[in-house]
Amino acid sequence: MDAGRSLLLVHPVTITLNGVAQSLERLTAGHRAWHHIGLSELVSRPGTLAQRLLDHLGHGHVAEDADMRSLIDHLGNTVLWLVPSETGEEAHELARFFTRFAPLAAQREPHERPLLVCVCTPRALVPMPTSDATLLRLHWWGQIGPLDTLVTVDEMLNLPRVVGDREVIAELAGWDLELAERLALAWQGYPLNSETLLAALPSRRDGEAIVEHARLASASGMTFDPPEELYVAWANGSVNWWGDRALVHISHYLDSGDIDVVNRRIWRGQVAAVLPFAELARERLAHWIAERVHLLHANWRYKNLSALEVGALEKVFAESPELRRSPSHHELARQLRHTRHRLAHLQLVDRERVQRIEQLLRDGLFT
Repeated sequence: MDAGRSLLLVHPVTITLNGVAQSLERLTAGHRAWHHIGLSELVSRPGTLAQRLLDHLGHGHVAEDADMRSLIDHLGNTVLWLVPSETGEEAHELARFFTRFAPLAAQREPHERPLLVCVCTPRALVPMPTSDATLLRLHWWGQIGPLDTLVTVDEMLNLPRVVGDREVIAELAGWDLELAERLALAWQGYPLNSETLLAALPSRRDGEAIVEHARLASASGMTFDPPEELYVAWANGSVNWWGDRALVHISHYLDSGDIDVVNRRIWRGQVAAVLPFAELARERLAHWIAERVHLLHANWRYKNLSALEVGALEKVFAESPELRRSPSHHELARQLRHTRHRLAHLQLVDRERVQRIEQLLRDGLFT
């Protein structure tokens, strides 16, 4: 936009766009005035889209063949943000408007030309204008990352949390921020079963075909636009990547009865949060044991205790009766061993077990 290019952001229908306008305005803060206009506001006005915009902005009608140039003259060093209506009835007219406005505005110097901005789904413009030197067209695929979803979940999750709650919801929702919000609001504690998920998901079809297409599409030849065989699926918010990094909406797996995918995503969310948390607890427990060498069985007194894995730490307790005088520390060792064992074998960890580890650490075992 600083280079004076109009901007078109194309997104699937499941992406939440809160904050996009403010973010773009900050990019050009102090340089341009902004006009936000919804096309639904212009329905009752006569003439071409350019004439209706002129009328809306308080300017007089001009001859139809001069309406676009007149609009550009009146806008000057401004940004015109157009919001398509939900019906999409003006898709052809809006597409023609883009293809005329951007090159005509580009005939002025970059710092004084008016710019056009539109954030829409693929159905809002038909045919989709081509990205060129005057118009920057960006598809939204691959732009929503795990941290974006985590922030969304973090803002919505009101219940008391256990380590891994945020990450599990974010992993299940993927890039679908609206689904992330719904799951966070519906969250009643682990596990998120298939019934809970299905209640929050829109009905989708052809899940198996979409999964297979995403798997087969080339990841090494990523193009500016989504591949043709996945474009409709991407536009509906079903696919966010393809090929070796295939990322398909969770609803397709549920519709096809593939609950294993749901469990794998829950595991990915758990392992990302619970494993580092368990490692911190292991380090503190190993340090606590190292300070009590005189309580250990002779077999352990000369070991590098800080390097012991959780299974070995539990064995230290099993062979050191004096150390077991602290049942809470012994229980923590057992809980950590069980948790690490399940995660290492791609199995889900009971939320109650993680909650118990958190409680033990809060009970002042190391203070």
